[in-house]
Amino acid sequence: LDKTSRTLWLGNNKKVILVDTVGFIDKLPHAFIQAFNATLEETADADLLVHVVDISDPDYKNKMCVVNDVLKEIKADKIPQIVVYNKVDRISKPFEVPKNAVLISAKNNVGIDNLKEMISQKLFEAGE
Repeated sequence: LDKTSRTLWLGNNKKVILVDTVGFIDKLPHAFIQAFNATLEETADADLLVHVVDISDPDYKNKMCVVNDVLKEIKADKIPQIVVYNKVDRISKPFEVPKNAVLISAKNNVGIDNLKEMISQKLFEAGE
């Protein structure tokens, strides 16, 4: 249940460190709860949360609720958040993008520039 860190260049000499935690699991087996919580300890110290959602999953709304419930439990629910709806290439019906959200297809490199711009705005332009 290790997390992965990567540098993301946003342009204009701005970069951020992305820390990818494990996916959230509803009704996690008891034996894994402690290990799972350990991966989230640093989440409460984040400047911004990027919540990636598989928009092609019919149960995506419920899974988003699970994530938000966990964020509340670990007192990370007040951290600014961008919701990233991934796999937009797999949906056929129109989808209204909520505020503080972006549609992408990581596989097809669609919407990545929009995501970078939104991250840059949230982290760097709010305080300028």
